[in-house]
Amino acid sequence: MLIDKKNQTWHDKLADTFVVKLDKTGKLTPSGSNEIVTRNRKQAFWILVLFNPGTIACVFLIIYVYLFRPFQISGNAMDPNYITGQYYITSKHYGVLTRGDVIVHKAPMDGSKNFIKRIIGLPGDTVILKEGFVYVNGSKLDEQAYLSRDVLTYGGSFLRENEPVTIPAGKYIVLGDNRPFSSDSREWGFLMQDDIISKVAFCYWKCNLSTEQASL
Repeated sequence: MLIDKKNQTWHDKLADTFVVKLDKTGKLTPSGSNEIVTRNRKQAFWILVLFNPGTIACVFLIIYVYLFRPFQISGNAMDPNYITGQYYITSKHYGVLTRGDVIVHKAPMDGSKNFIKRIIGLPGDTVILKEGFVYVNGSKLDEQAYLSRDVLTYGGSFLRENEPVTIPAGKYIVLGDNRPFSSDSREWGFLMQDDIISKVAFCYWKCNLSTEQASL
């Protein structure tokens, strides 16, 4: 016989299930009022809860809002390292930023848009552009890990050639890897800490795209 609802456990009530007892022939037999729920039925309940589409949607929403955010590359400012059409996972809890980190931030002139740039200068650094190269705190910045040797960095309306700039607290200087075609700190100035959205972690889709394919 079916056990009375008064003896259902909380997960049985949520799943609307009951305890049954069978004899050796498979027929229902009377069961005591203290019959316990089996481990298999508990596992089945949790599987039902965890793999419910609503639960999965909530988990992804929490991850998106609080932990990680997908980002699609649009534009050629970071060519050839980050190419239009590629998709990246970015981390919203990035900790302490260091020189060379690639970040996603609000566009200075339009907060509804996001840019992807590389951090070149940290708060307190003095940055100067000389003869196509970046100098930080008096030393030439080694950018071979992400720039070709023939790439030169020239000044703009804010970060001018041969004019040192010291970065205030809570601000950064960021540049695109595609220096001739990037709108960055050279034109619009310091990037505010509060405008940084996330730090780029890894590519997860269309990672093998080339600049030639992206232009088709």
